[in-house]
Amino acid sequence: MVVVLGVVGFRFVQTVKGPLDAANGYLGDLRARHYGDAYDRLCRPTRAAVERDAFVAVMRPRLGGVFRIDDFAADPRANVHRDRAEVDVSVTYRGAGSADITLPLEKEGGDWKPCPRPKDLG
Repeated sequence: MVVVLGVVGFRFVQTVKGPLDAANGYLGDLRARHYGDAYDRLCRPTRAAVERDAFVAVMRPRLGGVFRIDDFAADPRANVHRDRAEVDVSVTYRGAGSADITLPLEKEGGDWKPCPRPKDLG
């Protein structure tokens, strides 16, 4: 019984680790104001819909002022369904409170990529 629970627990951690790491990397880049690096992490469909310069132009004023990310925490209970996942994230903005967001992700070539809808970016 202990062996079975250990294998199931390991499998669960392996399943959510990729999406959580991808979400944390993306939000870490946004927090550090590395908007170009955050863009590079995005999934193909989002990058096809939003050019890099447009992404940076939207994110710089949006997250560089009042809504600068002060802290974030990804919920370890990510929902993973094959090559798609959702990670619930609590974001604290400097001087402007906090918000709970759901970050969609897609698996591309074995790597998890944040895949927000273009309309949610600006």
